Amino acid sequence: KVIRLMKISREFLIGVIVVVVIAILYFGINYLKGINLFSKQQTFFAVYDDVQGLTASNPLILNGFKIGLVRDVGLNENGDGRIVVEVIINDNKLVIPKDTKLEIFSPDFFGGKAIRLIMGDSSVAAMDSDTLTSAIKEDFTKTLQKEFEPLKQKTQDLIAGVDKVVTNLNKVFADTAAQGLPL
Repeated sequence: KVIRLMKISREFLIGVIVVVVIAILYFGINYLKGINLFSKQQTFFAVYDDVQGLTASNPLILNGFKIGLVRDVGLNENGDGRIVVEVIINDNKLVIPKDTKLEIFSPDFFGGKAIRLIMGDSSVAAMDSDTLTSAIKEDFTKTLQKEFEPLKQKTQDLIAGVDKVVTNLNKVFADTAAQGLPL
C-alpha cells in the first residue's frame, strides 16, 4: 500500500513538473517576443496592399520609443489579397486618436521593418480593436535607387557611345591597313 501511494505521488509530481515547465516555456517565449502577459494592452489593426517584409514581433514605435510590437500579419479574410496587420500597444493609458496612422518604415540600412505610430489630431479616441489608417514610407534603398536611376541611364548611354567610337576606329584602322597589302 505504501509503495502504491509513492507511485501515485511520484506520477503526480511528474505531472506537476510538466505543467510548470510548459507554463514557464509559454511565458518565456512571449517575453522574448516582447509581449507582457501581465499588463493591459491595446490592440489595433491596419490593412496594407504590401507589407514589404514586415513580420510578427517587429517593433511599434512612437517618437523613437518602442511602445509595442506587431502581433500578427495575415491575409484579409474577404479574399481581396490585402494584408491585415495586428499591433499591440503595451500601455493601455495611451490615448490613440481615431485618425492615427500606422506607417511601415525601415529603421535601419539593413532592410529591417517597423511600424511608426503617427498620432492624429482627432478629438475622438480609437477604441481597442479598431482599424487605423495605414501608410508606407519608402525605404532608404528604394530612395537611393530612384536617385541613381538617371545616373545609371547616362552611364549606359556613355558606354554605348564609347563602344560605337571604338568600333568605328577599328574599322578605320582595318581599312587603312588593308589598303597597303598586296592582293
